[in-house]
Amino acid sequence: MLKNKKLFVPHLQNVVIQDQDFDQLMHQAEDIQLQAGKVTKGLVVGRTESVIIVDVNLKNEGSIPISEFELDRTLALPSIGDYVDVFVESIEDRYGRTVLSREKAIREEAWTPIEEAYKKDQLVDGVIFGRTKGGLTVDLSGVVAFLPGSQIDTKPIKDISHLLDVVQPFQILKMDRKLGNIVVSRRAVLESLRSDAKEELLKNVKVGVVLDGVVKNITDYGAFVDLGSTDGLVHITDIAWQRVHHPSEVLTVGDQIKVVVISFDQGSGRISLGIRQIDESPWTEIRDEFQVGKVIKGRITNIADYGVFVELKNGIDGLVHVSQLSWSAKESKSFKTAFSVGQEVQCVVIDIDQSKYRVSLSIKQCVEEPWQKFIEKNPVGSVIKGSIRTIVNFGIFVAITDDLNGLLHETDLSWDEPGEALLSKYNKGDEIECKILSIDLARQHVSLGVKQLMYDLYETFVASNKVGNIIDCVVHSKQDAGIKVKVDNNLSIFIDNLDLSNKNLSIGDSIKSKIITIEIDKRKVRLSTIGVVE
Repeated sequence: MLKNKKLFVPHLQNVVIQDQDFDQLMHQAEDIQLQAGKVTKGLVVGRTESVIIVDVNLKNEGSIPISEFELDRTLALPSIGDYVDVFVESIEDRYGRTVLSREKAIREEAWTPIEEAYKKDQLVDGVIFGRTKGGLTVDLSGVVAFLPGSQIDTKPIKDISHLLDVVQPFQILKMDRKLGNIVVSRRAVLESLRSDAKEELLKNVKVGVVLDGVVKNITDYGAFVDLGSTDGLVHITDIAWQRVHHPSEVLTVGDQIKVVVISFDQGSGRISLGIRQIDESPWTEIRDEFQVGKVIKGRITNIADYGVFVELKNGIDGLVHVSQLSWSAKESKSFKTAFSVGQEVQCVVIDIDQSKYRVSLSIKQCVEEPWQKFIEKNPVGSVIKGSIRTIVNFGIFVAITDDLNGLLHETDLSWDEPGEALLSKYNKGDEIECKILSIDLARQHVSLGVKQLMYDLYETFVASNKVGNIIDCVVHSKQDAGIKVKVDNNLSIFIDNLDLSNKNLSIGDSIKSKIITIEIDKRKVRLSTIGVVE
């Protein structure tokens, strides 16, 4: 066994040692070799503007950038004489320098609890301290994590200043220890908190509860209000007691308002809100003041496809439906040009529905109904003149006044000639004399007749003749099935071939016929020449 041995130990240089010290120094050498890739304590022995010099009992001291010490925001920069934890990257690099890292030491210290939190799906606290491509950088107790732009918030935000240098929780989305890569989400935390808060809110939501909210979005049909953990809708009809043409007239995005829950669907979580319901309803006063039948004057506030709105008082409107604007169908069709916003009109209250907050008005009922006026002047049986407005396949529409039409059915054109054939003899615009046969005020329908102005040949014939009489006839026309003859003042009667004793007759021939039947209800007479002596 050697009495004296030489051993190269960095920092101690080459020295001659005794046997009894050899084993101890061997262990020290092994400890020194094990320091590479490990965290160890070092003594701060120097400091410049950019680096801090640390001695870890190796051959050389290591220089660490001050920026690495600034990663741990909870600690002040070390002073000379302080001990700090550092990571030994290399005992000697190719230049013979000791390479140390404070950043990796911090990461090693912090990585284990972060990894445990990731495995258990727990949140970790962090501080957003800067921007990077595609997102932000987050300090997780000394470990730098990446916060993607899509994971910053539940909605896009332009100004992040209020998020910087604030301790807040994050959800770890993924991590890779070998690559030193951690991706976190703030959005997941907010969504989870919002979900919990929403569940708690929905437990306590009841119809009639007043809540604080912020106007989040405005549409044509209403406004969405952020209640803190969920949204509710204020329909346009529930914004104010007076008529609102568009929600933006009253509300602006960002407005802080009070709303009342007017309906709640537990299954879907849908909440309907009201603003006007918070204030006292003016409809009790409206009901008492504007009773059915009362004539009022008001200003037109809006013109819609289905009518016009007239202000009653204090911004409360009533509706004049298009059917209540005018007795004239022609004027009703062109009401948008006949009325204008701001115009003062006279109306009568025809209905009040307090449950739906509606007042129905009528303009036409403030003037005399033209049908009633016409009936008073022209009762049934009156003879009138009018121009032909329209000719259809079943009759003629006659203008009996500027606004009213009467129907002349084709069966009321002649006593003995088919009406269908007679329609072609009339032209639009022709003046025609008619008799009023009936008036249906409810349907606003007037039936007219032309043949009723003529002498009723049938009634005269029936009054002076009976079954069995022999009468004189003149052949008027011939048909395949028989002949037409005229009797007594040109009343036309058809005789079937079966009732003719002589089928070789000519137009203009005089013959005698016998009355076989008279059907008064059908206005029908049957004649026969069989057995009649000329």
